[in-house]
Amino acid sequence: MQITFHSTGLTLTNAIKEIAAEKYARLDKIVGTLHDNPLVTVELSRTTHHHHKGKIFRAEVHMAMGRQSVYAAAESDDLYDSMDQSVAAIKKQILRIKESAVDNRKRDK
Repeated sequence: MQITFHSTGLTLTNAIKEIAAEKYARLDKIVGTLHDNPLVTVELSRTTHHHHKGKIFRAEVHMAMGRQSVYAAAESDDLYDSMDQSVAAIKKQILRIKESAVDNRKRDK
């Protein structure tokens, strides 16, 4: 799994990169047989500098797996919570794709 990070409106430190890489690397187990080497692009951003409360952090994930791709985004008042929410959302989409692939294989028999 190749993970690239981008940031908008905040400084992407090594600590944030390590934690994010750890969170998104968990998706590699789930992808499993769908694709050997998916490309993952993670965009971490602060939506506004004016506001200090509310959902000001955003995490976007785009995963390209050959012909298929999935996208998830989440906003939260904490950067790490938004990463967790985006991981959960993209995990849900990957599992849906895997289930449909299994159903298609069963139907072809």
